[in-house]
Amino acid sequence: MQHAFIEAAMTQLPPQHRLRLSLHNEVHARPPEPMGMPMALSHVVMACNAGQRDASRAHMAALARDHHLPAPEEGSIHMRMDFGPFKVRWELHTEFVTWTFMRSIAAQGGTERDPEVALDAVPQLWFAELPGECLACLHLWVLPAKEETVMPWLRHVLHEETLVASTVADGLGEVYTDFSVHADGFSRMVLLAGGMTPRRLGRLVQCLLEIETYRMAALLGLPAAREASHVLASAERELAELA
Repeated sequence: MQHAFIEAAMTQLPPQHRLRLSLHNEVHARPPEPMGMPMALSHVVMACNAGQRDASRAHMAALARDHHLPAPEEGSIHMRMDFGPFKVRWELHTEFVTWTFMRSIAAQGGTERDPEVALDAVPQLWFAELPGECLACLHLWVLPAKEETVMPWLRHVLHEETLVASTVADGLGEVYTDFSVHADGFSRMVLLAGGMTPRRLGRLVQCLLEIETYRMAALLGLPAAREASHVLASAERELAELA
């Protein structure tokens, strides 16, 4: 058996794609981080060209410098930094840059209390100068399992007439949203998490943020598709006339 194991270990692989290892490492280069609750997150997606992506990295470095923290490595494409009152997760993608701001909050409840958002702790002038054009903005609140005081607050945070909900994580959590852009320009989502471990909760939150990010990124092609449909319809009519 030992001889068979050695032979298997020495098996020669076929020619490998030149990007295999880099693509594999890229998938695992942005692992989710363990997360506690209650927590508020503000997720912002900025559509950027090449110059704006470079400026985005410099903007992150400026925030670190203003808080007497070391500047991010040159050429980095993702980073996490703890600024004390809040944390930032910055990720550089091909066509956009994502900023995720996080901070711990007090337990939420009641009907008249405005929700605490992660951006409340972020320097506002610095935030207003994020390079690029805003493609998506989302406030996400991660709260403990459903309680009597949470549900009235949730109806205050979200538009009840368009409220939708779904169970997640094998029934351990519930996600609520209303698919609306609120007066502050942000969409809203509430995650009521039950007995999830911090690591599993972090994975779930990352999935929810990525769903919002790529939902909007995928729709960037919609105007071009509509324009192409008009051209194709005209071509079809012309073809019918020629036929």
